[in-house]
Amino acid sequence: MKPDRAPAYELAVTNADKGTLPIEEVRRRVDALERALETEFAASASAEAEDPPSSSSPPPPPLPSVVLTRAPLFNAKAALMPGSAFVVGHDTAIRLVMPKYYGGEDGMRRAFEELRRARCSFVVAGRVDGDAFRTLDDVDVPEWASDLFEALEGFRRDVSSTELRARAVKS
Repeated sequence: MKPDRAPAYELAVTNADKGTLPIEEVRRRVDALERALETEFAASASAEAEDPPSSSSPPPPPLPSVVLTRAPLFNAKAALMPGSAFVVGHDTAIRLVMPKYYGGEDGMRRAFEELRRARCSFVVAGRVDGDAFRTLDDVDVPEWASDLFEALEGFRRDVSSTELRARAVKS
């Protein structure tokens, strides 16, 4: 994360593949995410209390926010959140470079130009796919869009958002 940027978790109420979520599901997901963030930041605050930062330490990162959009495609998200670095998993990165979501190759090129003009980019985290761990290196990013993608090195969590939501329901 860049120190001058506040992190945000985006919940797309409308998804290119899955349609629009019912309002009850949106509320449930936002509540679960806020509980998870509170837990995470309470743990961070507790650790800092045990080992307080020195006066030369950088300030703590800003608290993340939750952003709801009805933007099913990332070029529409870029218009709402210019300058964003969208952190996505390998599976999402694959779909990002599929022309079918843009009405063909020309539409995809136009969408990526919109992303570039909005100063947006993608940080791609690896994901388990079957028996293999896949990264940005396994995504067929067109050369003309490669400047918009970077790998999130050293990060691995073998759990999907679907699994995390299921766990939240149980707790």
